[in-house]
Amino acid sequence: MNTHSSRSLPNTFFRNSLSFAVAFVFLYLLYCLLDNFRNPRLAIYQGNSVWSNLVIDPTVAALGVGALILGFKADRRRALFSALAVFLASLLFFRLWIWFLPLDKLITFNPNVVTFFIYLHEVCVGLITGAMIGYTQGDWKRTGWYALAGALGFTIGFLLMDIAGRTILALSPFGLNLPRLIVGSPWFYLYFMVPAFIQGLTLGLSIAFAGIVCGRSEGTTTPLNQVANQV
Repeated sequence: MNTHSSRSLPNTFFRNSLSFAVAFVFLYLLYCLLDNFRNPRLAIYQGNSVWSNLVIDPTVAALGVGALILGFKADRRRALFSALAVFLASLLFFRLWIWFLPLDKLITFNPNVVTFFIYLHEVCVGLITGAMIGYTQGDWKRTGWYALAGALGFTIGFLLMDIAGRTILALSPFGLNLPRLIVGSPWFYLYFMVPAFIQGLTLGLSIAFAGIVCGRSEGTTTPLNQVANQV
């Protein structure tokens, strides 16, 4: 790797790591603003709640936008294809998951079984995201590594997100009773923004690290960090 590339690599890694964090915060902020517009000052699940009538989950949209940001500077056409592939694959998986395992059926299971299925869901979403990014970025020979990175990043991110969300609720005037959370309040935005940033950043770090490691392992520059040679 040449000196110029080595100097640029940390900046590229930082930028790639933030791609999903920015996407998650942006999409969740849009959903929060929409909910505040439709149901100001109501409890979170009252009225025409955005969160009770999700057609497209903000996480699905954020995954697509994150993939777009990740590769946009290196190759816009490929980045658009990657974003579309991630979005459609994730959306299809979400729809199929809800169809096979609806919430009213899931909550009848043993709590340990519920936890297992929740984390299985996160692992699958991460696998899909990483695999689609690796494949559509032209690094199909190492798609498995990207899928593994996506699964680890998304699952660990979900765990950290859950901890952050519970902590914010515990510190709020509403306690750990989520249905009492008031739409439009500062705690409402904190509850969604902070965990979203954490999960997006964790996923971004994992994917960006996979791109760098895969490139260095064979002495080449992978499509995900070609930007390093262009900065």
